[in-house]
Amino acid sequence: AAREAVEMSQDQQLAALPAAARNRLQRVQQLCERIQSNYKGLSPASQGVMADQAAKFDAVLASFLRRLWLLQKYDEMAAASDDGRVRQEIERLDRQLSTAELAPRVREALEKNLEIQRQLVLAVEKNEQNSAALAAELDSLEALLQLLLQKSVAATDATAFSAEIDDVLAQVEADHASVEEMERMLGALPQVEEREPLGPRLRLPVLPPVP
Repeated sequence: AAREAVEMSQDQQLAALPAAARNRLQRVQQLCERIQSNYKGLSPASQGVMADQAAKFDAVLASFLRRLWLLQKYDEMAAASDDGRVRQEIERLDRQLSTAELAPRVREALEKNLEIQRQLVLAVEKNEQNSAALAAELDSLEALLQLLLQKSVAATDATAFSAEIDDVLAQVEADHASVEEMERMLGALPQVEEREPLGPRLRLPVLPPVP
């Protein structure tokens, strides 16, 4: 739980991605390279403008990687949760609290459990919304780069191209705060992974019979 997602290197984020996500990132990287290659045919006077665009493409790719990594983490949490079971537990606790004569301490424990279960439902719903938003942002960024590639085929104006890249970066930066917030939230959660098999059960020494 002490890990900090925001401190992960790009290499670590890339290594955590499944093959399909890595392939998608590679596809987007190739898109960026093709766009830049198309603009290399502009006049020598334009090349000074073009030299400044590499860092912008790097920023787009870094943002794409962060979103892919976050989406993978949300997928892992979704696979580890059982929303139906949690809702059944909420119904059971509601019935138990409404029908039974309970001691104060038992009631307090049940109410606390019920509160936690409801918070869990809200957290799962929030994660689903974040996952859907990330997926939409990734699709949008990739579509923007596809559009930029089409425009680059017949490009003649490096200044106009620079403005197009700035538009892509503007979309990336518009959601920057929300991406950082998602990373901070994940940094406060334990790593979702397969549980290791339990070790051998502790064996207590046999005590002599009580006389």
